[in-house]
Amino acid sequence: MMDDDDDWDLSPEELDALERNAATQLAAQKRVTSLAAPAAQAFSTSSSSVTSESPKNIQQVHADPQIDCPTKRQELGSSWIYTSPSKGAGRLLNIKVFQDQGGRIACEAPYNSHLVAALKTVPGRNWDVNRKVWTYPEAGLGDVVKAITSLSHLKLAVEVAPPLAVNVAVLNSSASACTSLNEDDAEVWCTPPQSIPSIQEPETRDVHNLSPSVSQSRLSQPQSHVGLKHAPKKACYVKLFLHSCGRIAAKCDYDTQVVAALKRIPRVDYLMKERLWMFPFTNLSEAEEILRSSTDRVVTVEPLEPIVKRALEATAALPDLQDRYRLVDEKLKKTLMEFQVEGVRFALQHGGRALIADEMGLGKTLQALAVVSCLEEDWPVLIVVPSSLRVHWANMLVTWLNVSPSDITIVMSQGSSRGGYNIVRTTGKQKLLINGLFNIVSYDALSKLEDIIMRTGFKIVIADESHYLKNPQAKRTNVCVPVLQKAKYALLLTGTPALSRPIELFKQLQALQPSVYQKINEYGARYCMGGFFGVWQGSSNHEELHALVKSTVMIRRLKLDVLKQLPKKRREQIFMTLDEKAMKQIRALLNELDSIKRQVQIALQLGKKEEVGEMKIAERSLISKIYTETAEVKIPAVQEFLETMLEGGCKFLVFAHHQVMMDAIQEFLQKKKVKFIRIDGKTHPASRQDLVKTFQEKEDVKVAVLGIRAAGVGLTLTAASTVIFAEMSWTPGDLVQAEDRAHRIGQESAVNIYYLHAHDTIDDFIWDAVQHKLENLGQVLDGQEDNTMQFVSNSKEVESGSQTQEQSTLHDYMKPCTKYSATDRDSTITPASNQSSTTPMTGSNETTNRLDSCSSKRKREYEQAAEVIIDLVDSPERFQPHLALENVHEVDGKFGLN
Repeated sequence: MMDDDDDWDLSPEELDALERNAATQLAAQKRVTSLAAPAAQAFSTSSSSVTSESPKNIQQVHADPQIDCPTKRQELGSSWIYTSPSKGAGRLLNIKVFQDQGGRIACEAPYNSHLVAALKTVPGRNWDVNRKVWTYPEAGLGDVVKAITSLSHLKLAVEVAPPLAVNVAVLNSSASACTSLNEDDAEVWCTPPQSIPSIQEPETRDVHNLSPSVSQSRLSQPQSHVGLKHAPKKACYVKLFLHSCGRIAAKCDYDTQVVAALKRIPRVDYLMKERLWMFPFTNLSEAEEILRSSTDRVVTVEPLEPIVKRALEATAALPDLQDRYRLVDEKLKKTLMEFQVEGVRFALQHGGRALIADEMGLGKTLQALAVVSCLEEDWPVLIVVPSSLRVHWANMLVTWLNVSPSDITIVMSQGSSRGGYNIVRTTGKQKLLINGLFNIVSYDALSKLEDIIMRTGFKIVIADESHYLKNPQAKRTNVCVPVLQKAKYALLLTGTPALSRPIELFKQLQALQPSVYQKINEYGARYCMGGFFGVWQGSSNHEELHALVKSTVMIRRLKLDVLKQLPKKRREQIFMTLDEKAMKQIRALLNELDSIKRQVQIALQLGKKEEVGEMKIAERSLISKIYTETAEVKIPAVQEFLETMLEGGCKFLVFAHHQVMMDAIQEFLQKKKVKFIRIDGKTHPASRQDLVKTFQEKEDVKVAVLGIRAAGVGLTLTAASTVIFAEMSWTPGDLVQAEDRAHRIGQESAVNIYYLHAHDTIDDFIWDAVQHKLENLGQVLDGQEDNTMQFVSNSKEVESGSQTQEQSTLHDYMKPCTKYSATDRDSTITPASNQSSTTPMTGSNETTNRLDSCSSKRKREYEQAAEVIIDLVDSPERFQPHLALENVHEVDGKFGLN
């Protein structure tokens, strides 16, 4: 029977049934999360009547207004669809709320300023800029729904996909009452417990006097333990994430108790600018415990992503080897600049497993050698490099680590053993032995040596240009990565770590931390915006990934970061390995040249001047032929080096002399689908500036193919800070003028210059001839030998500190060819058509070129004298350098010719 004060608006039969269920065993109210997700049943909520059929065994009743429960109907096991009552003329906003990864929910909606303002009021919010969704803690679903449904003036259509949070009141063993989360209605669903979807870890609390409107006389048992519900605890949300500085950051809305708890975390600091609490990773567990247990709030702590936590744990477990820095060779230690010292210490601090990702030209090779010099007890060393850099690495080892060439093994299919290195051929049938103290292998040859290398078990492995491992499906990647994983120490060097294309970084990270990066699906889902059918091309959570790799394995500096420590120009000689069959023709021509030179000497001794003149003409013709043949033979090696440069992604200038070389470079770039410009002697003058403008302004135009003579003057190409000489000119002025196409006013970076040198070719003659001319010019103009074109030396380097010393002179850097005497060199200078147009430039920050400090008139006098001297040295009639010097004199500060 119903009391007078009962106002449930139910029939007596319905009320008696409800009372019988609730009277005896009203036990608890539970807040749970439904894990069921059957197909959604769409229904309207715009009126009080149910428009779709209710589930079987579920009754719909109206709750007492004093029962504090959510309001909209929730059909458990289905999506909740809400349509706003607004009849305005505005467009309908479709909103979807769904479960996200990491224990969060996501809200996807079109932009509306009112909607955004409402969503921002929900605690624990986070805007995912890549996916364009708002994410919230699961516990905040009710707040999200409340925020959305409060916008009565907007036309909204909202779908909330399961799982959803609901309130469940357990009445007895055969009945339960369920309420949804929308507070705009007051309806209760009664259902047997077995019809409720599966629930996850419910938290039980007492409920007192579920409804005072239910007469106490109707209860068959005392209700001393059943009263009004307690006021709920205030919910707070704290998000933990890895900051770009490498510390853990805690972000939360202001709450006095939560702030007091945060202050108790050891070594915590407050970053006012970003409103973040920061503490070391080593205090993470303690911080989580303090936040959960030190307040009377219901604190939800969003933990670090699992992959982030594993990476930080693996890094913390590595041994710190910084004390070994004292073992670096003194000569090498004096060479390292401050940022390079920092890179060496970073690698040692991280247990000798690091990714040195400095921008091109910042000396990654030197840093790697310095690290290796600290680990001598674990030698031998395996060095994996692009084919074009094998000999270069061997030369660096000899120069900086004082390693004997006989202790260096280079694996190659062709090339000479010049330099005394141990050459292992991959083309023969003999058994291969990789047993050097240092073993240099190309990526391409690595697959042929997989079994041998894995059996050898190198403890130290260096992978230069490690972006070669970016393709997870490539054979060289699948061979090289296990070698790096097995090594005790592993150094990866690259100027392009591909942070904007995260999937290309995965294998490199897996090589350094195999226990962390085990599953590409986990990594792809987090950092590659998901993926379809195993293809991971996107980018997501970019800031987190960047902070993660910097905190665990990577150190990266740009030129702009360390510009004050760099010389204005940095020249480097790259030795190339040429095809043995092609070299036979070059050697035959060189032998013929030797024969002519011997005949010239004999004719001179016999006083046969006419024969000497004829033989000199033949000699110069032969030199010109060798020059052309060298260009053709160098083409494959030059293309291989250019491919390495293209992998780096930077813009560069490449200079050549012969049309055959420039044509080959152009064909190579076209095949690689690389955009470029070309300026040579055939380029119409009217179109030159348009080509220059294209290169300067368009970022996707990566290469300028230039003739040394035709494009060596009058052009500004400062968009590039890398210059490559595929061929060299006989005249130093041509080289310096070409360098200065990039090294001009407007250049904001240091310029890196690479000279590609092939031994046993005309390059040896040109290299020594250029050096000799520079020495002569320096003696005449300044009375000293050191005012010459300067290079990064194999015997001397810039010292550490904010100011750099001069790079050593070309005379020190270039080792004269032992096969020919000084007289021989002077007699094989360039054909007479070559001209000199400038004086040498220095690459120092401290020492400016003497000509720069002269007046314009004095500078012209110097230049005129320089032309006279070089023309004399080039002359076949007066090829001895002292004869050239004797013909120049200075009177009253002016130069003249005898």
